[in-house]
Amino acid sequence: MQVLIVWQSDLPNEASWYVIRSRGGWGIAGALVAGCHFVLPFFALLSPWVQRSRRGIACITALLILSEIVRGWWLVVPASGRNFALVDVLAMLGLIGIAAALALRAPLLPGFPEVVRRHV
Repeated sequence: MQVLIVWQSDLPNEASWYVIRSRGGWGIAGALVAGCHFVLPFFALLSPWVQRSRRGIACITALLILSEIVRGWWLVVPASGRNFALVDVLAMLGLIGIAAALALRAPLLPGFPEVVRRHV
């Protein structure tokens, strides 16, 4: 929607931001994010089978998380003036590992509420 507003308003300062992200592989990444972050989950969740299936919801959740990671790269990496590199993937894997470790260890921490601890 924001692209449509910038395009319709003919704002050159704002449009340059999108020009960088629409060239080469970043344009494909932007289209994939649009498809995988909204279109695919929307239509998949219309299916009653997916709505009732733990595996279906887990797959949609994983798709949304991966799409958000790619969207983050799409926002940041082109503006840095360098190419996408292995360090970007390793940094993201490190952050995912830290988040998973905290999520798994949080119920064991002393200040964690007892009500939540019973359900874990």
